[in-house]
Amino acid sequence: MDYTCSLSKVFNSLVFIRIFSDILACITVIIFISVGVSDPCSSYSVLDNPWRVTSNRYASVIYCDQDVTWSGWYRFFINNISTHIPETCVDTYSCGTNLPMWINARHPTVGDGIVSILVCTTWSNNCCFHTHYIRVKACPDNYYVYELVRPFGCHFAYCAVSVWLTFEKIVLTLVTFRI
Repeated sequence: MDYTCSLSKVFNSLVFIRIFSDILACITVIIFISVGVSDPCSSYSVLDNPWRVTSNRYASVIYCDQDVTWSGWYRFFINNISTHIPETCVDTYSCGTNLPMWINARHPTVGDGIVSILVCTTWSNNCCFHTHYIRVKACPDNYYVYELVRPFGCHFAYCAVSVWLTFEKIVLTLVTFRI
C-alpha cells in the first residue's frame, strides 16, 4: 500500500506516524518562519560624498545618480556630520550636478514611521521640473534614512544639507549660559 501526503504550504513538512500497527496517519507540521523586516534605522548604507552639499555650485565634475544601483536604505553622513536632503528648492547647478534633487515636504518625525515624500528636481527656474517619490524615516538618534530610487535622467543627483543643532543641544547651551 502506498501512503502519500500532499503539501498545502511551502513551509510545511509532512510526518508519517504509526498510530496503531496497521494505521498510518499523515500529520502536517507547520513551521512558522518569521520574515522580519529589519529597521532601516539600524540597517542602512552611508552616503558620504562631499560633492552632494548644496554649497557645491558649478562644479568642474558633474555627478549623476542615475548610474547608481540604489538598493535599500541610505543615510547622508558627510565629513563626519549627519546631513539630510533639503526641504526647499535648491538652485540649478548645485550639489555637484546640473539638476539637484530635494524633498518637497518636511521630514517625518520619529512617531510618523516610514513615509512617502515627493522629490523635486530643479532645472532653470522650475523648482519641480521632474518629480518622483522616495520613502523616508526619522531615526531616534536624530538622523534620517532614505529609500532612494534611480532618478529619471543623468546629471540628476540627491542633495544634502547639514544638521547643525538639535533641540537638545540648544537647550543644553541655554542652560549652560544661565549658570
